Amino acid sequence: MESRRALQLDPRAPQPWFYMAGALYHLGLLPEAERAVRSGLDAQPSADRSEALRTLGTVAIAAGRYTEAASLLQDVQRLSDRPVSDTHLATAYFYAGERARAEALLDSLLTSHSASAATRAQASLASFVASRGDRARALSLLARAERGMVDHHVAYSIGVAYAQLGDIVSAVRWLRTAMETGFRCYPWYTRDPLLAPIRRDASYRALEAELKRQWEKDRARFGA
Repeated sequence: MESRRALQLDPRAPQPWFYMAGALYHLGLLPEAERAVRSGLDAQPSADRSEALRTLGTVAIAAGRYTEAASLLQDVQRLSDRPVSDTHLATAYFYAGERARAEALLDSLLTSHSASAATRAQASLASFVASRGDRARALSLLARAERGMVDHHVAYSIGVAYAQLGDIVSAVRWLRTAMETGFRCYPWYTRDPLLAPIRRDASYRALEAELKRQWEKDRARFGA
């Protein structure tokens, strides 16, 4: 990783630790990501904490600690004006049981000046409204998201929405896109309750097995 080389040049720089933590989270190496954040904060306690807290919040979501995640991401919201982080906060609210609050936050982001935040909000909201049976709105949001700025997080949420809508082929296709474009967080794929409708499908099981193999390789390469 480039961050490791940067730390060799300046061991007291916090940002390389935070970048490394984000990368480890995307690989599904959750304890390693948390340790990297703590190392960055130890290296420079006065560092900008918003990136550190955002990563800790997303790791907490993936680990199933939703209330903790919401608290951490609320702190990010107070420290930063980056609306993309608010989609993570909405996710934490949703899985912590505050579903109306999650939808309201995402609704407020649909017209964001940040194209990335707006598209992430569309995709996430599609998965949430699909989970409560609002098929028409979910499909409308999906149509908008698929025309927007699709990154690996958007692709994942689109896949989840299709899983909730019962479209297994589309769900697996978009989840594979998420995996192949950078979101390989195997623990979250196995934990996300909204993927329950497709977990017994052979094509999804094959995808999950592929994710697990890659996760085990990454853990051997980057883990403690």
